[in-house]
Amino acid sequence: MYIRPNMSEEDIQNIQPESTQVFESEQTQVSLSEIFSQVESKPIEVKILKQLRYLPLVFMIKTKYGQVQKVSLSHRDMLDCSNYVSNSGLTFNGCFEFRDNELREVRGIYFVPFSAKFSLEFRGKITRNLNEMKEFILRSLDILNSTSNLKNAKTLIAYNNYSFSVFDRFMKAKLYQFDSYGEQGHLEIFAIPQPKYADVLEFKEVEGGQVYNHEIKFNKKVLYYEPYTRPGFSIIIFTKERTEMEIDSPDHGQLVITLYPNKFYLLVHPRPITNRVD
Repeated sequence: MYIRPNMSEEDIQNIQPESTQVFESEQTQVSLSEIFSQVESKPIEVKILKQLRYLPLVFMIKTKYGQVQKVSLSHRDMLDCSNYVSNSGLTFNGCFEFRDNELREVRGIYFVPFSAKFSLEFRGKITRNLNEMKEFILRSLDILNSTSNLKNAKTLIAYNNYSFSVFDRFMKAKLYQFDSYGEQGHLEIFAIPQPKYADVLEFKEVEGGQVYNHEIKFNKKVLYYEPYTRPGFSIIIFTKERTEMEIDSPDHGQLVITLYPNKFYLLVHPRPITNRVD
């Protein structure tokens, strides 16, 4: 037992023997273990602040209402991994990553700068069973491995009932959160970095646009581009000078936002869940 020189008599009297303290410490650990074991383990969203000079070629953005939008600045050189299985289970498509001799289902959107290293396609369905499809892909990789070192590399595989393709060069889109610049109903406006890798020839000079039932008008011409977006819709705007953007919606009235010169903005709207499109 250690007594500090400056401890009062009352403090000294309240000190317990070391053996008791150790015993209570062990009891506390057991008690905490029991409590912690009952906690439901759920993933918790953690945000990492990061500065971007340029907007990535593919990225994902989570809207205020929780729907994640997959965006590609190019309609080429990308792979949208939307996994689907019909109610009957007989029709399916999706993506796997092959790692550690195992197929792992993945989602999201990927940048694929090169065509598939290998593709196999049939006129009829290879199988109507997803587990059989996995086995077929694994057997095919075993055969391919004799000529290509695919099984020792991380690969991305896109598949459906009729075919599968193997990519050995790919980059998965990251989920970003940009500063909100305004909103009207489910339509959100964000200030974004320069989309360096977008095709500038795809930008058009316009005075207005439409996002579902939101009619957009500009008092000055802006450059306008519609990137690939799923499952909702988005547009990228570049302003050459200070511009007033007016948005009219039958459900939300009118909104006027000032856009500053030489800036990029992203307007995003999730896919409507009901017949309403606000």
